Amino acid sequence: MSMHCKSTVSFAVAICAAGLFFVHQPVARADISDSDRDFVKQATEEVIGDAAINRIARDKAEHEEVRHFAAERVHLDETLESELRDIADRHHIHLPGRDELAQDAKDRLERVRNAEHFDREYLSGEMRDTEEMNKLFKSASDGEGDHELRDWFASKADTLHDSREQVKVLDDRFDK
Repeated sequence: MSMHCKSTVSFAVAICAAGLFFVHQPVARADISDSDRDFVKQATEEVIGDAAINRIARDKAEHEEVRHFAAERVHLDETLESELRDIADRHHIHLPGRDELAQDAKDRLERVRNAEHFDREYLSGEMRDTEEMNKLFKSASDGEGDHELRDWFASKADTLHDSREQVKVLDDRFDK
């Protein structure tokens, strides 16, 4: 066999092997509805905004219990963001970065940061935010879309409900 033929055969074998490699790779799922995509985007935006506020509360809260709660929420928010980004990657959804917060989150961040009674402002806002996030996650879990995504949102809605109950206890305690 001539050198040219050997090169051609080697090239053909390499192309076939590459084709088999790509055929057997798992395909990322991009088959979700626009409403599911919107839920993932909106949830990520909410989680990013909430995490930013919770980081400030973790460092600035007047009461140790509030700082501890905020630290737990930072951990939860970071976990949720990571999981949402994994979901988005699997479904080819472009998500905002942390610096792309919605204007209402930026406004709340400034209100909390500059509040005269930091803990009260933080807890009051956290009650509203957690309730809104819980509604969003519950709505996504009740939707008609991707069952894996619905199950994920449902499992996180339970966690957010528990968190809302914790913030309610703290809000009742420190709202004086």
